[in-house]
Amino acid sequence: MAPALVGKQFWLTYGGKKVSTLWSAVHTQMPMSAPGSVSAKDSTNIMAFLLQKNGVPAGTTPLDDTADLSRVLPSK
Repeated sequence: MAPALVGKQFWLTYGGKKVSTLWSAVHTQMPMSAPGSVSAKDSTNIMAFLLQKNGVPAGTTPLDDTADLSRVLPSK
């Protein structure tokens, strides 16, 4: 079973960690039926969706698979 990607469990797993930690998890562990088969661009899109669903405000520039990956997510 995969960890929850929205809400309290998301923040317990990723809060206070670099955005690259989330991107790496998406890129290497999704989908469960074929881990690692998601492209870098799709991984970035999934990550952006997860950040939006968890209330992280959008930035001023589009994400890519290298942009802002060193930024740290807030702890909640």
